[in-house]
Amino acid sequence: MAQFVMNTKYQSVSEAAAFLADASDVKDKVDLEIARSTLVTALIQMRLEKGLTQKDIADALHCDPSKISKLEAGFNHLRDVVS
Repeated sequence: MAQFVMNTKYQSVSEAAAFLADASDVKDKVDLEIARSTLVTALIQMRLEKGLTQKDIADALHCDPSKISKLEAGFNHLRDVVS
């Protein structure tokens, strides 16, 4: 594992995670999870601003409301909800 240096500055959380894991592929995985989280947060915010329930969204997507709940909680990917 690489030597930890206290004064090392990283450009992103994902770079730091890759360094700590000593695995370059971790950076892409962390970046993807950050993007997913940002998207889900934005979707929840828009739903709430419009006064819609998870059931309203589920009805529009023709799926069970539990899928929307799981998506918002981070358990599913968007492709799993609309397929």
